[in-house]
Amino acid sequence: LLEPYVSPNAADIRPEWKAADGSWTGVYLGVLGFCSNRRVLAERGLSAPTSWQDLLDPRYASNISVAHPSTSGTGFTALWTQVSLAGGDQNKALEYMRSLRPNVLQFTRSGVGPIQQVSRGEIATGIVFSHDCVKAKEEGISDLEVTFPREGTGFEVGGVAVVKNARNPEGAKRYVDWALTAAAQEVGPTAGSFQVPTNPSAKIDERSAQISQIQLVDWDFAAAGAARSELIKRFDAEVATAPAS
Repeated sequence: LLEPYVSPNAADIRPEWKAADGSWTGVYLGVLGFCSNRRVLAERGLSAPTSWQDLLDPRYASNISVAHPSTSGTGFTALWTQVSLAGGDQNKALEYMRSLRPNVLQFTRSGVGPIQQVSRGEIATGIVFSHDCVKAKEEGISDLEVTFPREGTGFEVGGVAVVKNARNPEGAKRYVDWALTAAAQEVGPTAGSFQVPTNPSAKIDERSAQISQIQLVDWDFAAAGAARSELIKRFDAEVATAPAS
C-alpha cells in the first residue's frame, strides 16, 4: 500500500523512528504514562505513581484502568511494555498483568477510555498515552497529573508515508518533506496535540513528555507485531477477556 520515499529531511530523524527503505518516517512519539486524578489519590492516601510496582498497591483496588490489548493499540503498548521490561519474557509480563488485575476497575475498549474515567473521578489512575492526559487537562480537568514509571515505559511512533499509485505522488512527497520539518512539528500543541516531535530541531512543548528525562524501554516493533496475536489470546485466557462491543 505504501510507496517508499526517502525524504531529504528524513536524515534528521533517528533510525529507530523510521523505516530504512523509506516506506514510512516518524513525525511524532507518543509516550505511555500514568494519568492520575490528584483529588482521588488524596482520598485514598496515595501519591501519583512513579513505578509499575506502585500500581500493585492494594489501596489501588478497582482504581486503575487501561485499554484491552485486543481492542486498542494503547492497551497492547501497555502489555508489550511489560514484555520489554521482562527482557522478552511473555510469562513474566502476563504474571505482572495478573497481579495488576485486582486493582483494575475496567479494561476499556479505547485507549482514551481511562482518561474519561479519571476525569470523572471514577478511578485514581489510567495507563494511557501521556499526551491524551495533557489534552484533557488543557481542556479544563485541572485535577489531572501526568507521571512516568521509572523502570521504563513504552511508546508509539506516528508515521507519514506516500500511498502507492497516488493521484499526486509529487504533492505527497512534498507533504512528507514538510511534515518532517521542525516548523511543521511545532504546530501540534497549537491544535491540542502534545506528542513529542521526532525532528531534533523542533521545540518540545513544556506540556509534552520530556523524553530526555524519561526512561524508554528497548522497543522491538517486529517482535511485537509477530507476537501480538498469540499474546492477546493468552491475555484473554489468563488475565481478562475483551470487553463486549
